[in-house]
Amino acid sequence: MAITEHQQTPRILVAGCGKLGGAIASQLTGMAKVYGLRRNPDKVPEGVHALGADLMVPEQVQSVLPDNLDIVVYCLTPASYDDKGYHNAYVKGLQNLIDALDGHRLTRLVFIGSSSVYAQDDDSWVDESSSTEPARYSGQAI
Repeated sequence: MAITEHQQTPRILVAGCGKLGGAIASQLTGMAKVYGLRRNPDKVPEGVHALGADLMVPEQVQSVLPDNLDIVVYCLTPASYDDKGYHNAYVKGLQNLIDALDGHRLTRLVFIGSSSVYAQDDDSWVDESSSTEPARYSGQAI
């Protein structure tokens, strides 16, 4: 379903409203009511409804989620670039958000990850049909 086909203004949550997520949220503000979730809500772009919570703390996430979300864009950056950081960002954080969304009737959940989920590391072409057999922890977590 395209955003323009929606009968009411869509309600979109960008979880991980940092550099990339903030740019996405800003682009969507003209066509939707957009919420930006990050640990430091003061850094959410202007025009985006700021929500402050740490996705590692389920109670915080549950307490700030607005009602009736239509779309979630999950766009986290790991707090640390090691196995634990990737697991927290791409597994635990996502699970905590999904648990908090219980009862929401989303039309889409968009997960923004990394090309490290693919095994190729030789500059070969990678697309949707490429095998996802990552050798490194970062791709395995995602």
